[in-house]
This record gives sequence, structure tokens and C-alpha cells, in this order.
Amino acid sequence: MTESMTLTNETLSEQRVWLASEADKAIAASEVPDGWHERLYDRPSYPWTGPSEERDRYLEGVFPMECAGSNSGRLDIGLNNDVVLEDPFSVADRVRSFWETEGWVTSDVTPPNDYEVYFRADREDGAILGFTASEKGLLIQVMTSCSVNESVGNWMAHEGEKNDSKEEQPTREQVSD
Repeated sequence: MTESMTLTNETLSEQRVWLASEADKAIAASEVPDGWHERLYDRPSYPWTGPSEERDRYLEGVFPMECAGSNSGRLDIGLNNDVVLEDPFSVADRVRSFWETEGWVTSDVTPPNDYEVYFRADREDGAILGFTASEKGLLIQVMTSCSVNESVGNWMAHEGEKNDSKEEQPTREQVSD
């Protein structure tokens, strides 16, 4: 664990809501309302913009990655937009300005050039936002702070607790015997 790592106590549900909210705010700041989809490599994409069952299912399937030891975790999502824009760098400027007005500290990940702008925004609690703009498209990255909440650090024990379907009940009883 890094000594400078700030730990929070956000629940897994709170982290998922925060991911969606920050992604939606970045999309609004970009002024590119359409064309956003989650960054998936192993299954088909679906549109991100606007509430939908697919979006809800996707968020419910985002699980923590370890960040400060085995009893902590953070969530990470990426949203692509493959729409070719005349001036993608002005989009990056709008997002960066918005994040700065929200109190985030922005810095370039790579030096800006004629082909790509890639920057990040950091918050004191360890949450990170990222934005990439190029002639090929846009990318928003959202990463929660590191949480030590039991629902995050031990998420496998908490998944499905509210599912009382009759199909799973016998399996639970067998496991507990």
C-alpha cells in the first residue's frame, strides 16, 4: 500500500452510482451527447447515453479491482466515442475546463501533439478521471477512490444477497451444510 493512498468507506453501490454520474457529467461537458459506448473488448457494445436496462446491467457487472490490499477496491470504466469530429481538441479543452471548475487537478498524461490530447484529473481522495481526444475518437475514463467498505473489499460475499429465487435456495442450503 502506498502511504499517500487515501481510503474511503464508499459502498459498492455508491461507487457504481458515482461512476455513472461522473461519466454523464463529462459527456455533458464535452457537448458531444451521442455516440458514447462502454469500452468492452470481449462482448458487443451498447449505447451509454441515457438510462437503460443494458447500462444498468453493465454497471452491476463492474467489480472492484484491488487498490490498497486485499480488503479494498476501486471501480474503473471507460467510455469510447468513435464519432469523427472536426475539432476533437476543443472537446478536450471543454472537459478539462469543466473538471478544473469542479475542483479536480488536471495534468497531461502525454505531451499534447497534433494527433492526440490525453490528460487526467485527480482528486484528494484518490479518484481519477481521464480524457483522450484524437482524430479517431474520444475516451472518458472514470476511476473511483479506493474504498475499504466491506461491500467493496469482499464484494463476492455480498453479490446476490438479495436474490431469494427458489432456484438458488437449494444451492445455498447445500453450501451452508
